[in-house]
Amino acid sequence: MTNRWKLIAGVLDAGMSSLATLAMGVYAVRFFDPAMLGGYALVFSAFLLVSLVPRELVFVPAEVAAVLAPRSARIGLLPNTFRVGLLPSLVAGLLTAVWILGAPPEIPPSAVLSLTLTGIACAFLSPIQDHVRRMFHIGAESWKAVGVSVVQLLGMATALGVMMYLEVPTEWVPFGALALANLLSLIAAGGFYQFHSGIDPGGNKLPAMMELLRTGWLLLLGAVLAPAAAFLSAVIVARLAGAAALGYAEAARVIARPLPVLANGLAAVVRPESIEAAQTNDPTIARNASRLYLKLFSWAGLLYIALVGFETSWNPLTSMLPNAYVVAGLVAVTVVGEILSVIQLPYRYELVGGGRGLELSQVEGVGAAARLGTAATAGVSGPFAMPLGYVAVAAVRAVGYRRVLRDVYSDSRRTAIPTSSDQADTTSEASLDVDGVEETAAPRDGVRETC
Repeated sequence: MTNRWKLIAGVLDAGMSSLATLAMGVYAVRFFDPAMLGGYALVFSAFLLVSLVPRELVFVPAEVAAVLAPRSARIGLLPNTFRVGLLPSLVAGLLTAVWILGAPPEIPPSAVLSLTLTGIACAFLSPIQDHVRRMFHIGAESWKAVGVSVVQLLGMATALGVMMYLEVPTEWVPFGALALANLLSLIAAGGFYQFHSGIDPGGNKLPAMMELLRTGWLLLLGAVLAPAAAFLSAVIVARLAGAAALGYAEAARVIARPLPVLANGLAAVVRPESIEAAQTNDPTIARNASRLYLKLFSWAGLLYIALVGFETSWNPLTSMLPNAYVVAGLVAVTVVGEILSVIQLPYRYELVGGGRGLELSQVEGVGAAARLGTAATAGVSGPFAMPLGYVAVAAVRAVGYRRVLRDVYSDSRRTAIPTSSDQADTTSEASLDVDGVEETAAPRDGVRETC
């Protein structure tokens, strides 16, 4: 498979997987009242946070090990990687219940129970399904990963339709439908695996579990900052401004969600150049890559904010998702915040390519603190505290990334990441998570990252 087809498959896989999650959010915005939508936002934030546990702790180190195996042996490792990730995924699912500690009092106990049980199911199944798709990419079977995403999207649409037809209580529907879609797509993945193009039985070995964990806990530590800050910010806003305020902010976030998806698709094009620029100490390559990304994404962002940012006659979402436009200007501010939060992606890739994971984590730590500080203003700023948190994080990244990058291109003695392009791509994917939102980018070898 040529690099072009790998890229197309990676972007299609990422896009369809994101559409399934977007459908869940659109349903919640459409059918939940503002207070219930605030509860949904808390569960969703907890879901994103705990999903990092199996992904970073076990699955990503296993994927790196798979990349180091001969290409013919990689798919054959899937049953082993699947097994080692089951227990961490189950633990992650159960950890979703932590959202109950911050559940707003406006939400009925029955709804709390429904959201918790379906959230647990999602947090258990989603990391496994994401891992299986990434393994298909790693094993040069990218179109089978696309097939899994197609089944997930169709399963999501079917589950939503059936549950609405059967008049299932709304609080069971969003996460319940996504859990069913993930289960169906995993069953399909098992079928696709049976028809893979052959394996090398001699390569079916993984590092010991403890070795995976030694690598994984460092990845988990660096990846958890942004989603942890997102979850705590949601709790703070719900407490200070009320569940309804958080619900309005969540509605606006759902409308702005296509922008990060688009950003990651565009970043997939420039990502290899950004990483290579830092590895080879070539700022010209880096500058060309970042300029291309910024030009394309800036125009797309401006067009999107003109289309959906305000309650206008040409905006189709004002009647479809009215909760998002109750607070004047909230959608526009949220869209701007999302644009700013992902506009730094090429510079982030350069830091990964330059082996500056520690400095990257330090910048993210400051950004997380800034986001929490912004959430603390919710008593005054109300629902705007959430998108203003994106702006605060973006400001920290704009300063912090560039400061570290000056050292990257001036320090010839820096520590580089592994020279194998496959391993570098997979490792850097493990480090890229923006604001706790599932990040989907397709590198040169077709590997993609999720949240």
